Amino acid sequence: MYTLYRLNTTLMIDRKLLDKFYKGRCTPDEVQQVLSWFKNQNQGEQNIEEYWHVFEQQYDTKLAVRKPIPSAPNHQKPSLIWQNQWVRVAAVLLLAFSLTLLWATLNQQLTSTAPVAIEIIEKITPTGQKMTFQLPDGSLVTLNAESRLAYPERFDGSNREVVLTGEAFFDVTSNPTCPFTVSARGVNTQALGTSFNIRAYQNEPTVEVVLATGKVKVDFTEDQARVAYLIPGEKIIANNQELSLQKSEANLAYALDWKDNILHFQEATSEEVIATLERWYGVKIFSPKLARINDWQFSGTFQNENLENVLTSIGYAKNFQFKIQSKSVTITY
Repeated sequence: MYTLYRLNTTLMIDRKLLDKFYKGRCTPDEVQQVLSWFKNQNQGEQNIEEYWHVFEQQYDTKLAVRKPIPSAPNHQKPSLIWQNQWVRVAAVLLLAFSLTLLWATLNQQLTSTAPVAIEIIEKITPTGQKMTFQLPDGSLVTLNAESRLAYPERFDGSNREVVLTGEAFFDVTSNPTCPFTVSARGVNTQALGTSFNIRAYQNEPTVEVVLATGKVKVDFTEDQARVAYLIPGEKIIANNQELSLQKSEANLAYALDWKDNILHFQEATSEEVIATLERWYGVKIFSPKLARINDWQFSGTFQNENLENVLTSIGYAKNFQFKIQSKSVTITY
């Protein structure tokens, strides 16, 4: 059971709380409670003296017999003995408050230095749209249609790592002490400060890395011993299933011109043409017969052309007709 003291006021205080205060174990709220209690002791020295007697009975166990404190005459100031006791009380209270304040400060510092979760940001482009934006380190990214890039709100540590699905062109800010890594479907591309393009769509069997400037290293998440390095004008076709890296010379215009809204086809199959047009213009193309033609290939370039003009050109070369209804296209022979 707790013991409460009433010292000539309407306020009461818990003896257990006084014990905690004396030992410096109070929380900041409890310190405020005790200090508020002392602040409201307006009856002068009598209240403090009563508290001191209670305080002394509990903690001054060395004194077997206590001598009464002589009362000062009504016309005199408090005795020197009482002044000394007041100093003792003030010293104890100051010590307790200092310890509690120290505890609260340390606790706040520990809380403020606790790890803070880093938010992951995702940029997503639907079919028919592209997006250019800046990463926290100042690197520029152009994200092609039907693509997704995930990256932290700030780069923390010795590596700048982002995750790509789809296609993107990276113009990386140089930082030799903090490599820039793109993870795309199990293929990792690392650079210090360079520009390159990565194509890694889910429905395509390989990942293509084309280097425009600088130098990059390409390896696999599952087998980092398989490594290839690129110089400008080279590309790598990475097969994550076979863990193979095929390096060759790149056609930079074909690989990079999509950023400038230039559409290239180079000996593209019917499936590649359909998939590219669907992604580029945000439509759905239906052509059961066209999908069954295995030896069908097309090469051509279109700059800032609408879908109707592109289909008209391809249809003229491949002898098919088409019909556009909103976001749906039907191709017939």
